[in-house]
Amino acid sequence: MPDRPGPYAAILRFMSGNPKFRIAEPDLSSKAKRTDGMRDLSALVPPAVATPEDFAEYDRVASEGERTDPDNAYFPVLRAAGLYANHRDREAVSAILRAGTKTHWNDYAMDDGRAAFQLDEFRGISHFSLTRLSQITKVYFPHIMALYAVARMTVGEAATAEHRGYAAQGIAMRHAQMRYGSLMRSQSDAGISGPLVGEAVINMAMGRLGGEAMVKLNSKRSQEERNSMRKTAYLAYLHRLGHNHEARWVRAELSAGHRLHEILNEALYQDTLRQDAGVLIALIIYAELVLSNVLVLLILGGVAYLTMRYRPEKNLTLPRVALFLVIVLCLYRWQGHVLFPPVQPATFCGYSSDLTSTLYSAGFEEPPWIPRAMVLYDSIDGTYKFSSTWSLLSMFVPGLTVLGLMLASCLLRVPIAGGILRGMRGFAVPLACGLAFTYCCLIIVASVYNNRINARLDGTAHHEGRYLADMVGKSWPGL
Repeated sequence: MPDRPGPYAAILRFMSGNPKFRIAEPDLSSKAKRTDGMRDLSALVPPAVATPEDFAEYDRVASEGERTDPDNAYFPVLRAAGLYANHRDREAVSAILRAGTKTHWNDYAMDDGRAAFQLDEFRGISHFSLTRLSQITKVYFPHIMALYAVARMTVGEAATAEHRGYAAQGIAMRHAQMRYGSLMRSQSDAGISGPLVGEAVINMAMGRLGGEAMVKLNSKRSQEERNSMRKTAYLAYLHRLGHNHEARWVRAELSAGHRLHEILNEALYQDTLRQDAGVLIALIIYAELVLSNVLVLLILGGVAYLTMRYRPEKNLTLPRVALFLVIVLCLYRWQGHVLFPPVQPATFCGYSSDLTSTLYSAGFEEPPWIPRAMVLYDSIDGTYKFSSTWSLLSMFVPGLTVLGLMLASCLLRVPIAGGILRGMRGFAVPLACGLAFTYCCLIIVASVYNNRINARLDGTAHHEGRYLADMVGKSWPGL
């Protein structure tokens, strides 16, 4: 394996999310009672099914990751997850205390998204934002639950130490947890999830003061009021024990957490990524429909021109039959069976991009500006599918033109077939040119939205939190 931390971080991220490395947690609703510093196994849910070899491999990966990136708190924290799962609590606490001395946090979570972007650049399609959006929404963070479990276990260890009278040890564990939570909040590479988990880890560190049971606060109070009560209680606890310097540091961290929520609330309200993606999808679909109408008009116009050059002496039976067959052929084509690739899943401007997965990954329940009869949502498999209405709309203008020529032929008392052929020969190219101009306008507007989404995705791949902070004109906490 390369001597770089990224691969180790990725392996550790997915290993920590494996159910067999699940941390068996004690019942925190009862007061901490321990005799040997380890967990009371009678209070545990069934233990993990990982073998000793599995735990050894997990610990080896975490150790190698910490070796390649020694100042990164991510590796000792995830190593503690494996140690807790293996019931090696004392070693896990040592890893947490070590994590509290690190200088930065990097989980390398967005390396997958950046690698996908680089692959698109190699393929020459890096500028198509919907493909990039679909890729970046498929970046998973399976280690999140392990981080929560590690935080709960560490608080339990701190509560146990405090209950036995070792308050300084308990506060040291809480400080280490809040320290790496602060690093995670300001530097995590896991989108918005990372900073929010870091903030949650900090808040969890203030629970079970002195070894008390986990108390459910009054649910009638708002979340802000309950958080405020927890913070006030912890600060009073620190002052009572004489840790005034720690209390000042904690107060600064809580203030940074408040700024984090302000930034996210304001930025997510202003962020238009979903709306822009929906508009872009609608623009591309309508552009394809317009282009389909252009092609049908040109086909019918060409057939009409060629048919009019052949002048039968007696009747127009052959032109009538030819026009009928062409219309049937066009309808058959737009059902997706001849001449061109099928429209389901759709292709965007020649790029092989699945509309259904792009929409679903972006979190849309209904595409905006798109008739429900044209794109149907399948709630069973969570995909969007084109209906037969697409085929009708793809030749809406030619059909409307033929209908208008039929009515005009009846009003002018000329043969319908002849009127349609003459009309299509004269009007097909001008109508196609008008629709082609409309198509160009739609593509220009779509490119504007495409560039806007690309800028948003570039910011997400670099650091989503800092991008959102810059968007609202504020500084990201911890920088």
